[in-house]
Amino acid sequence: MKEKGKLFFTILIFAVISVLLFMWLPSAGTIVTTSPSTPMDSAEFSGDKLEVDEDSYETLEIDKESLEAMLKSYEKPSNLSMDITFTLSPSSENTSTTYIKYRKNGSRETVRYYGAGQKLLTTYTITSRGVNVSDNQTDESYTLPSNSIFTSDRLLGLPDLEWFYGAAESNVSQMRFDTLGNTRVIYLEYRYPRLSQTEKYWISTENGIVLRSETLMNGRTYMTVNVTDIE
Repeated sequence: MKEKGKLFFTILIFAVISVLLFMWLPSAGTIVTTSPSTPMDSAEFSGDKLEVDEDSYETLEIDKESLEAMLKSYEKPSNLSMDITFTLSPSSENTSTTYIKYRKNGSRETVRYYGAGQKLLTTYTITSRGVNVSDNQTDESYTLPSNSIFTSDRLLGLPDLEWFYGAAESNVSQMRFDTLGNTRVIYLEYRYPRLSQTEKYWISTENGIVLRSETLMNGRTYMTVNVTDIE
């Protein structure tokens, strides 16, 4: 999982840096915190049926077996629309934000990157035939094979659910039910001591969509991806 997490992070940064426009903007959203947790046995969860007491929901942990069963119960919707903010903070004095619009219509996916003043930077159109890349800054367009690194999850900075299946338990520092704003989520946290890196994810229990991710380097938030609107 160490290599898997490092590879995902490296590919993601490569994809975003190629179109990122730097500017001064605050980091998106706030970190969700909860009270100390109590374990939840895997027998309490079966398939997509989750029975949880309202008063104890935010303090329930979930084990790896239950997590995998729950994530596998979700199906990606045929049509999906999301607005996302992608913020990089290499240092406290240097923060940049890219705005992303994601649209899915059947097997066709479109990812648009916007910079300052909502200026369109790059458009990725993903189909079974390949990935069409249109660079609005250079007016250039080209097509990549369907097995290229430019998949929608990497372009959005939000891993596909299958990415979590192979997570080594030794890297999981927290795994629990939580809330993000008014939304019920599964909160997952992975730590990679050799990389001085921590990754955090908030996954909606309603539809299995990753709503937020954070990457910390040496204890400092380096990257934040936040879904601001979803339909």
